[in-house]
Amino acid sequence: MEIVVALVGALGVIIAALVTRGITQKQNQLEINGIEKAVRDVGKADSGRIKFVAPYYIQRVERYDKISCDGDEIDTYRYIGVKAYQSFDNLRIPFIVGVEGPDAVFHEPTVKELPGSSLTVTLDKVEKFTIPNLNQSYIKGFIVINGHFSPETNPVSFERIVNCDRIYCMTKEEAVETYQHSDWKQEYSIVEANVPTDELVLTIEFPECMKEMNPGPSPLVFIGDSEIVHQGETKRIISKFQFKDRIAQLQVESPILGLRYAITWMPPSNN
Repeated sequence: MEIVVALVGALGVIIAALVTRGITQKQNQLEINGIEKAVRDVGKADSGRIKFVAPYYIQRVERYDKISCDGDEIDTYRYIGVKAYQSFDNLRIPFIVGVEGPDAVFHEPTVKELPGSSLTVTLDKVEKFTIPNLNQSYIKGFIVINGHFSPETNPVSFERIVNCDRIYCMTKEEAVETYQHSDWKQEYSIVEANVPTDELVLTIEFPECMKEMNPGPSPLVFIGDSEIVHQGETKRIISKFQFKDRIAQLQVESPILGLRYAITWMPPSNN
């Protein structure tokens, strides 16, 4: 189960310190109430206000998560139509990916610009670290947009890929044991709304060995870094979810800043 997959934006700081496993449920709910209102208010702001809040904007974020029968993952993010609201030289955009589980292994990420991008991109200061007492592993670094990037610059588009080994539980029994102390007790994959974005698209390709999932995957929305479900936003986006031929896809128009949009599932039993 992923606990963080983020392109960290200007507004990501409002949720960065909130980790469900580190605080009690009561404390968590008190903080969530305030954060939910904050991100809802920001999400309702008009485009003129958003331009003052965020230094850049992304037209469309796509994530394609391909899972193998070993629980491995090829995690492909595409950031399409990045526009600056102020001037930068070699803009450094931090990213972080985190997983829960003792056996997860990250491979070195790659990044490349997509056709039509006005500037090139590179990676910088990529490093891996763990938090042993929380059973969590991370990889982080910076995506650098090379050169002068300003409101007059044509859009930048790029792709980031991270391969991960043993990132997902592949049986119901394994998931029940692994997540027995978690608020959300199933697997999930997420895409976060951390910068102003017109559309998020999350696609998961499940392996042949998981074709017997019953029930099948479903969409939901988490508040911030917690595993508390935003019921209203989940209801709004549920009609944009589809699952066919082992491919699950969620399309979200006008995502709310500070929320995590997810597809969740319980692996099939090995009995």
